[in-house]
Amino acid sequence: MVHTRQTSLRYYRTIRGSDDAFWAIEVEEIPRTWVHIGNIGVTVDSKNGTGDLAILIGEKRFWGQGLGARAWSEALHRCFDTLSLRLVTAGTMEINKPMVRLFEVSGMQQRGRVPGRFLWHGKPVDLVLVSKFAAADR
Repeated sequence: MVHTRQTSLRYYRTIRGSDDAFWAIEVEEIPRTWVHIGNIGVTVDSKNGTGDLAILIGEKRFWGQGLGARAWSEALHRCFDTLSLRLVTAGTMEINKPMVRLFEVSGMQQRGRVPGRFLWHGKPVDLVLVSKFAAADR
């Protein structure tokens, strides 16, 4: 799908009208010049005090620099401390090794797998499911 200003605004309005949160990931390239490199968001289930976290760093030149891990860590902190969630979940394809490593480094624990959930170049790939509880909930 190609996003336009109109589709982006429509998505933004949907988020603003919900309990969900959405943050831009930006880096300062030169003094006072910020570059948008990705997004991170959490789909919130307020009734159960849970959220499902997702991240995308779209600017490939920033991959492998630890920026996704820093953004993920900050988002987890906000999920627990600002949004008052008791549990945060996430998932990725098993072949997405950087994301699986990010889960491990951030203290998320693998809770399960869905065999063959995705097709990657025509071959079945498992979905890895992880979660982390707020410290007070353990």
